[in-house]
Amino acid sequence: MRVSASPPETRGDRPLARALLFIGWTFVLWGTLVAGAVAWRSVQAGPAAAVRMALRGAGAEWGWINLSCAGLAVVVWTALGVLLVRRHLASPKPEASWP
Repeated sequence: MRVSASPPETRGDRPLARALLFIGWTFVLWGTLVAGAVAWRSVQAGPAAAVRMALRGAGAEWGWINLSCAGLAVVVWTALGVLLVRRHLASPKPEASWP
């Protein structure tokens, strides 16, 4: 027997939203890889050379898309981190009791 996370009346009513969410997270994960590669190359060759290589290297016609995905990834992961920290700080804390 399978147990679904959502009630039966709301399951499957937003296939377009799920597809767009999947595509969005794909761009974020790809941007994470690109940002990591640019950061690694920045350590080796310097930031300006790393960006120049990303824009004019192999597959240069996709360079601006890759860097846009990297910027998107940085923004998304930063926002997610801030959201999680704020939620943790706003959550009610249990009273500390001494045994």
